[in-house]
Amino acid sequence: RQKDMLAEMGGMSGWGKVVFDAVAKSTDIARDNYFYRVCLDGKYARECCPEYLKEGVFARLKSLPLAESVHVVHGKFLDALRSRSDYTRVILMDHLDWMDRESVEAYVRELAVRVVRGGLIIWRSASKEPFYTEMFAQHRIKGVKAYKVELIARDQPLRDRVNMYASFYRATRL
Repeated sequence: RQKDMLAEMGGMSGWGKVVFDAVAKSTDIARDNYFYRVCLDGKYARECCPEYLKEGVFARLKSLPLAESVHVVHGKFLDALRSRSDYTRVILMDHLDWMDRESVEAYVRELAVRVVRGGLIIWRSASKEPFYTEMFAQHRIKGVKAYKVELIARDQPLRDRVNMYASFYRATRL
């Protein structure tokens, strides 16, 4: 499915050109783009790593009682989603790109009842206009529009430091 979405960008070679040209021209991989530097070096560098790994931040995070906030789940995401009804944030990444219409509809239905009002759902897509975005925008619960969907980034040479996705969306549960 995702491979089909890349066709709109000229296939894998066209996608690679768009992604890597912009990253090389617009970011400092050595000092400011830890996403690519870790791939090249095989490890993070002190001067080029995520904020949460920087000395002061890491020490502060370790001191906080966060263990109860992290839930490791083994199994299918849809089953884990069905296990609770109090999600405030769900990050799908490009998860839905890999699914057919029927499977995506099942996720959207579950998210509509499992995410609290005001909760956020975030996703990225290989497509500039993924087929499933309208499912979020139009999904209705008791006659009320369930989501306000915002396009955060598209049609910019560099959307973020990774630059691998053609679009980025945020939906707010209404």
